[in-house]
Amino acid sequence: MTSLLHSLRERDAFLLPLLAEVWKVNVDLLEPPQMIEALNKAMLDPARAEAIWETLNDRERGALIALTTPPSNGKMPEAKFNMVFGAIRQMGADKAAKERPHRNPTTPAEGLYYRGLIGLGFELAETGQRRIVYIPSDLGSVLPLHKTSYDDLPEEDDDDFPVEEAEPLAALERVDNVRPADTSLVDDMTTLNSGLLS
Repeated sequence: MTSLLHSLRERDAFLLPLLAEVWKVNVDLLEPPQMIEALNKAMLDPARAEAIWETLNDRERGALIALTTPPSNGKMPEAKFNMVFGAIRQMGADKAAKERPHRNPTTPAEGLYYRGLIGLGFELAETGQRRIVYIPSDLGSVLPLHKTSYDDLPEEDDDDFPVEEAEPLAALERVDNVRPADTSLVDDMTTLNSGLLS
């Protein structure tokens, strides 16, 4: 899979200072090749990666987890990713300076892209070349993908939810509209799930 260094080299040069702002890297007076090296080093630092992870919302975290778990294994066709997590607005230097997408993303996908957490590329599929969204493999290994927003919840005391004795349910003498059980709901959900993941 693609490395973070390769992903940074593929970015437009005007996006590098935006990434430096997000990752708190001083790139003043650096040329693009030096900016890329400084960003690569900072972004692969587990402590900084965890700090960025903490700034993500649940949908953005979910998008990263969806990218890194099977069957995705680090990449997904852009069309499918956009359906679930929204599109990434492509913009030039002037529009990026005005819109500041790294601070004001319009979709979870955009929030990840303008933080440098995902990249856009191409792969050869059975139908020809297609665009993909991917997470750089080395960056994926330092992000705390196992950490969820539920990790910070306070411990609950069992006394907060006292268990009361419930009265036993009486057996029904007559049941109307009896039908045999089927798996149509499960079948429909499985079909939907497989369509989203393929």
